[in-house]
Amino acid sequence: LEERLEIAKTIPRTDGVEPVYPQDLGRDGAKVSAVKESGLAVSAVNVNIKTEPKFKDGSFTHKDPGVRAETAQYIKTAMDLASDLGADMISVCPLIDGWDYAFQADHQNQWRWAIETFEEVTAYRSDVKVSIEYKAYESRNHIIMPSMGKTLHFCDRVGAENLGVTMDVGHALIAGECPAAELAMAHDAGRLYYILTTMIVGPIGTCCRRQCICGKRLKPCIICAGSGLMVGWLMTCSLVQVIM
Repeated sequence: LEERLEIAKTIPRTDGVEPVYPQDLGRDGAKVSAVKESGLAVSAVNVNIKTEPKFKDGSFTHKDPGVRAETAQYIKTAMDLASDLGADMISVCPLIDGWDYAFQADHQNQWRWAIETFEEVTAYRSDVKVSIEYKAYESRNHIIMPSMGKTLHFCDRVGAENLGVTMDVGHALIAGECPAAELAMAHDAGRLYYILTTMIVGPIGTCCRRQCICGKRLKPCIICAGSGLMVGWLMTCSLVQVIM
């Protein structure tokens, strides 16, 4: 982590990072001090509830209530660490929650378990936002949060004021969405928390020029994920224009 933070500091106009829990920060938050010492701001803590073997059959939609409880605890711990790092948000992308083929999943239970988990974590602390990053497929053939519309509906069903949506523009495009239209809808709902126009680079390369429609530059943030760095762009206004 320390090496990747040092690399991030060399990238022009990079103001912050989005560390991953638990892989970057450690289960007990042992690496929080390394992030603080780097001098980089933290835009959010990204919660990984998809890659460990125990999550192979789902996280907050797992049939085992013990796994669902552990998922909730991951999110709660990430919320605490985000607050400690001066961030007011965690981001979660539920890529393992969904189904691969017909009749595999009990959709009523999946939906109910998802609502119950997010009711619990959003009630845990109202000062930290929980932002769901949707995606149509991968790792599952069908993910439970595949689109902006369904994710916004889910947020309304949970009903928490600190629950919102992350749009990854690439994810919007593979869902066949018009990103600008979906951003406008999420903004109108008051649940647009985070926008990512991401690219994986290795080694670090140059990025496209990006700015808000108001003329402000978007601030780069680096997600320290795995062995590489993901360059994202932190939303500074409600709507974003990408200029290639």
